[in-house]
Amino acid sequence: MRLLYTLIAFVLVQSFALAGGDVTTAEAARLATKKSTIVLDVRTPAEYADGHLRGARLMDFYAKDFWTQVATLPKNATIVVYCKSGRRSKDTETKLASMGYSHVVNMLGGFDAWKKEQRQFEK
Repeated sequence: MRLLYTLIAFVLVQSFALAGGDVTTAEAARLATKKSTIVLDVRTPAEYADGHLRGARLMDFYAKDFWTQVATLPKNATIVVYCKSGRRSKDTETKLASMGYSHVVNMLGGFDAWKKEQRQFEK
């Protein structure tokens, strides 16, 4: 019976994570290992150069054509969005949801939380 409850909880968490909203750095790291996941860094190029998640795509939130760039992402992809602390990525996640993207999540705490938890990153 415990296994059944665990399985049900896992399915519910998966459904929530793929429907949108916020995820922890641990969940973001798990999602990032899937080939079908796009990891989207919405920080500035300078912030990105100081370190970023492995394989992350940079799209500068402050760029004039940011929303045009973001609109090129496939609508059926799982997208994990992060920034420095979480504000820009939350704004991006919310806007993408309004544009019809149904599998977008915001990494809580952003890159600051990722580094604080001593998770690996690239430069």
